[in-house]
Amino acid sequence: TNEVQSFQDAFEKSDLSVAQPDLAVDLDRVVARYLGTGLDVIVVDQTTPEQAAGDLRCVKVIVPGTLPITFGYRHQRTTGFERLTRVPWELGYAPRPLAAADLNPDPHPFP
Repeated sequence: TNEVQSFQDAFEKSDLSVAQPDLAVDLDRVVARYLGTGLDVIVVDQTTPEQAAGDLRCVKVIVPGTLPITFGYRHQRTTGFERLTRVPWELGYAPRPLAAADLNPDPHPFP
């Protein structure tokens, strides 16, 4: 829908919680949820020596089968992805699988 919702209202059906004192718990739950749907979670450590010296870590996470992020309106890559039209229905946010015309292109996160 195009209505404004709070985060809590939008995700009240979810078993995920954002109120964990340890973010590792949230991360474990999100990864387990992806793995439970048959998707892989690939993590690549990209920590530089400078980051490591500051006891920081940098990783890139890729989940093949999810939607690619797109940058700019003219570079949107949202056609042909069954996941984009199926998942809102599977999660109970839509009464049926969506059609391309049902998708709202606005607002785009990276105009």
